[in-house]
Amino acid sequence: MKSVKLLSSLALAMVVVLSACGQDDEPEVQGEAPQGEAPAPGMQGGEMDPEMMELMMEMQTIEQELGPIQQQALEDEALAEQLASVQMQVDQAMREEDPELFERIETFEAEIAAAQEAGDEERLQALGQEAQGLQQSMQTVQASVLERPDVREPVEAYEEAHRARMIEIDPEAEELLDRAEEIMERLSAG
Repeated sequence: MKSVKLLSSLALAMVVVLSACGQDDEPEVQGEAPQGEAPAPGMQGGEMDPEMMELMMEMQTIEQELGPIQQQALEDEALAEQLASVQMQVDQAMREEDPELFERIETFEAEIAAAQEAGDEERLQALGQEAQGLQQSMQTVQASVLERPDVREPVEAYEEAHRARMIEIDPEAEELLDRAEEIMERLSAG
């Protein structure tokens, strides 16, 4: 999903765990890939391809410019309700797709809180690693349910409505949205 950002307790929990462990959850842009892993797409010899780096920086600039327009668009009550409905549909579909994953997520926050309260750094570290795996599993399940027509169609309808409202607010947003789409396609092509 391009403009729909689903918030989960897992994402929040992961940030809490990683910050408690002193880890930064932001991906490294430069440097070597972890030992034993192949470099990510767009990486050359362990360093980010300069063209990919430039595209990522341009994308950040576009996101900053579009941020206030996106927020203003979501002040539209009908659009906000449509987003809430889409989020509920995606969440429900994901829970149906992998109920065990969501059962684990529900117990995860309590385990983090207990480890923090106990000052158990080792347990927090282990939970941080598990959080990364859970986040990857969530992304996999989300990608899977977004292929289903009963989920994809409402998501696409929301994205179109959100885009139209943003352009209505600021006609220059159309050019930025088009460019962001181009960049995302190039980045995903690697």
